Amino acid sequence: LYKKNDGNSLTTATVVLGLDNSLCCVNTGDSPVYLFRRDNIYELTKRDRGFSNPAEITSAVGMGNGMVLHVKNSELYLGDRIALFTDGVSDNLEMEEIYNILNEKTPKEAIGKLKDLLEYKRKNNIGTEDFSGRFKDDDATAVVRYFG
Repeated sequence: LYKKNDGNSLTTATVVLGLDNSLCCVNTGDSPVYLFRRDNIYELTKRDRGFSNPAEITSAVGMGNGMVLHVKNSELYLGDRIALFTDGVSDNLEMEEIYNILNEKTPKEAIGKLKDLLEYKRKNNIGTEDFSGRFKDDDATAVVRYFG
């Protein structure tokens, strides 16, 4: 949980439901969902972040009327790969690195590559441009699912 200055507890939430050939993503906050399809990668979620400060969360569970839910529906095809990441993963990876991780043959191999890369970046304090190139030490949770 994230505590805002006024003491309210906030958390981001991302839910993905795949049913037959349909995929539905619902999110609030900054935990993204990526779709890897035919050598292309797409971010299916909208991240709720401040314009000048990417560490600022502008919508989350616990914000009451300020919470915004984003819904994205998509078709699901044989061979699609889906990844849900907390910001402790996504804030430390470039899109090309996410692409390379999802290009692994199995979800287990993808998670292994992800763990190794995050550990290397943490030890060497390497992050993304959004965070001044420094590693953002935060909860790092990932779910990877391959279809077909």
